[in-house]
This record gives sequence, structure tokens and C-alpha cells, in this order.
Amino acid sequence: MAVLEFSTEINATQKELFDFHTNFKNVAIVTPPVFEVRFVMIPDSMAEGSEMTVEIKQFGFWIPWDVKVKELIPNSLLVDYQSGRGPFKSWKHKHLFTIRNSRTVLTDRIEYQLPFGILGLLVDIILMRFIQKMVFAYRHKKTKEYFSIR
Repeated sequence: MAVLEFSTEINATQKELFDFHTNFKNVAIVTPPVFEVRFVMIPDSMAEGSEMTVEIKQFGFWIPWDVKVKELIPNSLLVDYQSGRGPFKSWKHKHLFTIRNSRTVLTDRIEYQLPFGILGLLVDIILMRFIQKMVFAYRHKKTKEYFSIR
């Protein structure tokens, strides 16, 4: 299982940053332009136990991704995971919002495993880790930019 962690200090309150990350409209802001993402099913609001289905376009095909909120502590923690169909064998994403120097530190911790055994492990080492690092660097950069221009 791969574990990656990314942290960025953002000039926002915990509440502002948490609200930004729990608003489905903001997915478009933090998604790299090389990826297409669309929501097939979303809850009215995000809460513990909320389920959603996202589709991600990869290699010309739309791949459904079933995601469920495992844990939600307002303004400080959001944990979601792949609950059914998806591009991973397993996926868990922990969003942590902590205070440091009157700013909020956004930490994303991703634990995932690709399907297909040793082949999936090779794809992870050769490609997927690079993609994840690029995706989360972009997400953090765009989040920081969003809060610097408001």
C-alpha cells in the first residue's frame, strides 16, 4: 500500500478551508486541467456516511468512482474512501485542517493500492505516484491561490 502526504499553510481559517473542501463546486477549481471529473451522484450536504459517485475520464473512458465519507469533524477532519467501484483496489483520503501561526495547514494523506497485484505495483512505482504528486501539488497550489485573492 502506498502512503503519500502533502501539507501547505493557507491564509484562511479552519472553517473557511474546511467549507471550501466540502463544497462540491470547488472540485473544478482544484482539479488539474488534464483530468475531467463529473459528479453522477452527490448528497445535499457532506456528512459522515455521505456517499457520492464521481466519474473520472482516463484514456478516453469514464471510470465510475464510488466514495463514502468515513469520518467528519467540522473544521478539522474529513476522511473519505473508495466504497465500491473505482480506479483503485483501495483508497483512503484524509483531509486534516490544523492551525499554525494564525494560518491553517491543509494536510492530505492518501493511502491507496492499485489492482492487478505486481503489475499494479509496477504501475504505481513508474506512474501513479508521479500522477498523485502532480495532482496534489496542483490542488494545494490552487487552494492557496484561491485564498490569496479573496
